[in-house]
Parts: sequence; C-alpha cells; structure tokens
Amino acid sequence: MTTIYAATEDSLVCLSDANGGWEARRQLQSRAPRCIAVDPRRPERVWCGTAGAGIWRTVDSGATW
Repeated sequence: MTTIYAATEDSLVCLSDANGGWEARRQLQSRAPRCIAVDPRRPERVWCGTAGAGIWRTVDSGATW
C-alpha cells in the first residue's frame, strides 16, 4: 500500500491506494500542519509538525495520531 501525505492550511491529507483506487482522509484538522517526516525504515511511522499544536506521531500510517 502506498500513502501520500500533504500538509494543507488546516489539516493533513492522507492519500492511500486501496481496493484499486485512491482514498483521501483529512486528519489533524485545525492543527495547522507545517511539515511531515516519514521514517524510511518503517514507513508506517510518520511525524507531523504543526504551528502551535506540537508534533504529532502515528505508527499506523495515519490511522491514529
């Protein structure tokens, strides 16, 4: 499975290929995400830095933060 992360003004968008198509999920809404880092050895582990709401981490490809 491939997941693409994109920080927008008010949320983090996670795009995942599933069941032959793409699924988009908006996460960390109203947290003002600014930067994203994916662990190259464990791509299911991702950090997201925000403006004023700290650093968030997921260990399950964005299912929970």
